[in-house]
Amino acid sequence: MKKGTKLVALLLGLALVAPACNKPATTSQPQSQPGTSEQSAQPGESSAVPGTSSEAPVNYKVTISNKTDLQAEWFVGDASRKVNIEVDPKANVTQLVNEGKITITSSDTTKLTITGQMASPVAAGEVTVTIKCGNSTDSVKVTLQAKQTVKEKYGVAHEGTAEDPFDNEDACKVAKSEKYNNEDFYVKGVVSSFYYAPGSRTDGSVAFYLTPAEGKTEKFEVFKCYKDKEQKQPLTDDDIWVGGTVTAHGQFTVYNNTQAETTSAIFVKCEGNKPQPRKTIEGKTFAEVLAIGNALADGADSYDYYKFQGYVSAKSGNDYFLTAAKGEALVAGKSDKDHGERDIKGTNAIELYGAGKVEALAAKLLENAKVEVTMVVKNYHGTVENGFDLKDADVTVIEAGTKWSVPEPAVAKKTVTEFVALENTKTKAYEVEATIKAWKGEAADQFGNMTVTDGTTDLVMYGVSATATALAWDGAGAYSFSNPRDFLTNETTKDLKVGDKITLKMIRADYNGTVQGSGIITKVGGGEGGEGGEGGETQKEYASVAKYTFTTQTEGNTRSIGTDVVKNVFTKATGEEILDTVSEATSIYEGANGGSGETAWTLFNILKIGKSKTAGKLVFKVTKDVSKIAISGDSWTKTSTLTINGVTISEAFKDNVISKDVIADGKLTNAGKLEFEFDATKEITIECGNTNSNANFGIVLQDMEFFAESGTPAVANEVLPWYTEGADNQAIHFEGAGIWTWVNYGAMGYADFAAFNAAKANIVATYVSEPAATINEVIVSDDIAASKVCRVYIVLNAAYNTGVLTLKIPGADGKTYEGTLEFAAGKLSKINGQELPHAHAWVEGTVAQNTDGKNVTPLSCSCGKVGAKMAMADYSSADIDTGLKFKKNSNNTWKIIAPKAGKYEIRVSAKIDAVNVGHNLSESPVTCKVGETNVAVSTGTFSQLGVGTSAVAEFVLVPEATFAEGENVFTLSQGGGGYRLTYGGNLVIVEL
Repeated sequence: MKKGTKLVALLLGLALVAPACNKPATTSQPQSQPGTSEQSAQPGESSAVPGTSSEAPVNYKVTISNKTDLQAEWFVGDASRKVNIEVDPKANVTQLVNEGKITITSSDTTKLTITGQMASPVAAGEVTVTIKCGNSTDSVKVTLQAKQTVKEKYGVAHEGTAEDPFDNEDACKVAKSEKYNNEDFYVKGVVSSFYYAPGSRTDGSVAFYLTPAEGKTEKFEVFKCYKDKEQKQPLTDDDIWVGGTVTAHGQFTVYNNTQAETTSAIFVKCEGNKPQPRKTIEGKTFAEVLAIGNALADGADSYDYYKFQGYVSAKSGNDYFLTAAKGEALVAGKSDKDHGERDIKGTNAIELYGAGKVEALAAKLLENAKVEVTMVVKNYHGTVENGFDLKDADVTVIEAGTKWSVPEPAVAKKTVTEFVALENTKTKAYEVEATIKAWKGEAADQFGNMTVTDGTTDLVMYGVSATATALAWDGAGAYSFSNPRDFLTNETTKDLKVGDKITLKMIRADYNGTVQGSGIITKVGGGEGGEGGEGGETQKEYASVAKYTFTTQTEGNTRSIGTDVVKNVFTKATGEEILDTVSEATSIYEGANGGSGETAWTLFNILKIGKSKTAGKLVFKVTKDVSKIAISGDSWTKTSTLTINGVTISEAFKDNVISKDVIADGKLTNAGKLEFEFDATKEITIECGNTNSNANFGIVLQDMEFFAESGTPAVANEVLPWYTEGADNQAIHFEGAGIWTWVNYGAMGYADFAAFNAAKANIVATYVSEPAATINEVIVSDDIAASKVCRVYIVLNAAYNTGVLTLKIPGADGKTYEGTLEFAAGKLSKINGQELPHAHAWVEGTVAQNTDGKNVTPLSCSCGKVGAKMAMADYSSADIDTGLKFKKNSNNTWKIIAPKAGKYEIRVSAKIDAVNVGHNLSESPVTCKVGETNVAVSTGTFSQLGVGTSAVAEFVLVPEATFAEGENVFTLSQGGGGYRLTYGGNLVIVEL
């Protein structure tokens, strides 16, 4: 090699050596300008790798950014923590650490070790963590504590080991502890009762409760306890029994936010005197066995077997129901949906649970068969049933029955959206109103295959006909659809077009996991037909519903945000607050930036969708139907595209390419504007893409405006404004075979009761029930005229049992208001499709005095929830010893003690005298304080709140508050002048 060549190579080699952390690098390369093909990287991306010849100056200032996290409570044996480092100017920290340009050291490696950026505690003591880059350093002092014992960690009396197992109280406390992290613990206690007794489950496991200590009520449940780890040997009566002292171990959890239990457990031993072996008791009548079961506690069984006779009267799935007499109808009992279980079928019946799973047994259990059963009797949430799985030998047929004939069930009305959410089963048919959206091919075919919609959800129909016999009930519990292939020849269907509205009686017909329907058309009408028509399409007119801008938390820097944050960035500028929920946020950012060094520009109060090489997607729902969206914004390149609800605009913003030149005061100086029109919907999907490359997907939005069609008829099925009397009172009352439905006629546009009553003839009430019931009469009567509340009294031809009441009332505003009430076993279970909370039947206990000598009355419900109440008096009333008397200019601590740890609702009941009906619930300033949280009290007048003269109503002050056992409830703070909270009544707390 020539000497000149060697010299050039040497110089090139020196030029490629990476600079030190405190030594700047130079380059003759110019920086790229925004908007060119050499544009700097998008937010969150590095445009150059530190240490290369094109690197910017690298005099880095280093800072530990998570000192508070590192100084938080830290025990030996805990997980390692990362030392987060910020560098200025920005660079790839991980790369600098790996290259040794940033060093992280521990002042005592015998106590804390450092690997990369991870620090691991080894021994107790104080240690200083130091980071260094050239001449720049930063440090933080951390304290490491000796590893906690289980007693210290959870504040319990035992270690939870085989040598020192938890007791019932320890186990409950640990299961509900926030520090709990799926450790395996031992627990020991006396078996109180079984949830699954020995022999009751085919997998051999048992579930049982431990007896709490004296004065305590909460029971720990050892759930799914097996005899050995392989679960091959079942637990028997010889292994475990009520009253025995049992030891088991497993991981803990909390079921349904209330029940402390094991996820599963392994049996160790059970000590104490064993009970006598189970025996069979004969000679009991059906009524006697039913009474024995009803007398048992929930979840308990009779232990001994009972042999009795009864008649098979009903069945549901794999469950059969026996009654005392042949053909006896089941007496409706309560719904058991609060436990997530089946409905209770009858208070006069004994259930053979799971009998249908034994094929030979199910073949014998025919309708009206007389059988003799030998079984352990169990009470399960109020239903009397067999405690163990039934075997063929447990049931003997004395008189044969007849084959079951299942009547066709009532056909419930559903929207397309509701139908799609249903279970895939052919045991029920539904009435669905829909619009034909598209054919399977270019045109209709003989099978009637099509796509229908309700404007929110689309559904593929695989097979449609107007021939009624195409959909048949087999009499055994299922529907079948046989397509006559007459869609193109039947008079009802041959001329149907896309856009026509139809009513279907249909069943689910899912295929390969795809939701589909099949069925018959029962009605045609209401559609506008297909495309075209003389004069072309009518120009649509729109009215603005709401306009949003974007208020972000960053200035000059983007921040990736998820579904939990996006909603907070939307800031209403005009119109209604219609943003509801956000279900998807892919590559969504608040704020934007670009460029570097002197060319850098920033942009905030902007919503950014997508980034370089990654398209963005945002899906959210609004509370109003909208059919047009207008947005202003800009994009990184002219080739970007934007799609809203399937409508795509290529080269989305043609006027600008986002750059420093169009930025002023954090906003776009000349934002482009785009409009998207689509079918009315409440769900919005926004996506960005690119027409010709895989780069620069990003689009920034400055504002977004939502429009609805104007000049069109009001949409039917507005939500019926049910009126609710109070916290415990539902909007429905029952009397005999009638149903009272309370509605707020003022909310439907009626000025007075007379105008509402005049519309009585147009009220439509439909009741679909089991057994079938029809409407005999609809009576409209004025109830509380001042509050514009009215009572609609619907008289049925038979006592209601299970079904759905639909009520439609035409409003004075031209809209139709509709609501549904769903009943299960004679009890209201849903309003407008929403599950109702458990309606507690509170029972008052023995009055006790609190620490102030005031009387407090405990409350309890059969469901296990507890509460308490305390009488109150107005400060101007005569003094009372039984409750709290308000005083002027004072704070009052209401000392109702939480009966047990949990979440509570706090209410106040107000007794309203005639002279005070116009006054407020509270007279400002009145503030309730729960713990450290101030709670504002409604100041609406009683008349505004719907409370009449001399009425008693309850108002929710605090919807949810968490208390420890024995904790005081809250403090009432009153301002000067003797301000009242109420004019008397009760303070009530109830467990949620």
